[in-house]
Amino acid sequence: MQTVLDYTKLSAIELKFLVKGAATFLKEELKGLIPGEKNFFKNFQIFNFETFPSKPKKELYDYGNKEIEKLSQHYLQNDDEYCLDKEIIIFQWKKLKIKLVDESNKTPQENLHLKEKKFLHYILSNPYFQVGFNGILQIIEIYSVLPCSNAQVERGFSAMNRIKTKIRNKLLPETLNELMILDLNGVNSSEWALKRIPEWFSYWEKNFNPRNLPTNYS
Repeated sequence: MQTVLDYTKLSAIELKFLVKGAATFLKEELKGLIPGEKNFFKNFQIFNFETFPSKPKKELYDYGNKEIEKLSQHYLQNDDEYCLDKEIIIFQWKKLKIKLVDESNKTPQENLHLKEKKFLHYILSNPYFQVGFNGILQIIEIYSVLPCSNAQVERGFSAMNRIKTKIRNKLLPETLNELMILDLNGVNSSEWALKRIPEWFSYWEKNFNPRNLPTNYS
């Protein structure tokens, strides 16, 4: 009995150091992902491309340069091209602004995407920007996936609490995950439903079909 207790105690101590080490590692990793500067993410507001055409040329030339420098210092610090020449990102940014203004001045028939204010789609899908704009495209891709709030995360927790209740506490993680996907995204996943129908039918047949339930005649 004493040997079992000693082994359990040793395992608990090892587990404590393991968890502590993992927490420290994750903390350091997150520090590298989240900028320390207050209001850092406001730098992304320069990608409000709707205001571009209305700006004077001199103002447009300087518009967003400081913000791009801050964004590139954080997100492109491991990019070889940026490390060799830090001015290249400013050059790409200025070329992008000029291109957008020129395209915005065209007729709606010539450039429907910009007239419908689909600027990000236009930039990320246009072959013109696929060469010579690597750094600026990386920053725009990051901007395009940034959540505007933590509402989506909160919805996930709410969905989990609705689905996994006290009387449904034995749901497998895989089942809970799939039910949460349906709850958050709707029921368009017909492939998912069709795949699970045999499983549901088998469960019902085994547990709820009256013909298969034991009969007590006493």
